[in-house]
Amino acid sequence: MPPGMYAALEDLQPYTGGNRPLLQVLHDLDNIDKHRFLPVVGGAARGDHFDTGNAVFAHLALQRSAVLEPDTPVVEYILAEPHGEVNMNLHFAGAIALDKTSTVAPREFVLPLLSGIRLLILREVFPPLERFL
Repeated sequence: MPPGMYAALEDLQPYTGGNRPLLQVLHDLDNIDKHRFLPVVGGAARGDHFDTGNAVFAHLALQRSAVLEPDTPVVEYILAEPHGEVNMNLHFAGAIALDKTSTVAPREFVLPLLSGIRLLILREVFPPLERFL
């Protein structure tokens, strides 16, 4: 091992602080992939926006980002005028999330999680190791 490489690798360990816990997530995902099924939920929704026209609500609750599970409401509302009419257009984008029972990043959306790990590697892992490559 070249001089200084061990110290550089030790400085990159997840327990040294910063945003390094993402490296632990990467390690855990790697181990799960080799040893058992990765608990991924096939469906999730991210609410980009929705239009309600001129409806007046006494109560409105929208899950902007949620792992879809049976009997989980996406939108709940009560109209201010009980006999009013609503023409609602919901705009959701599909996504993949880790299952709520996952031992690694439960309920996290996969693509943003992997993007964060990639950025961490590019910004914090590669620069101190470049001299050894």
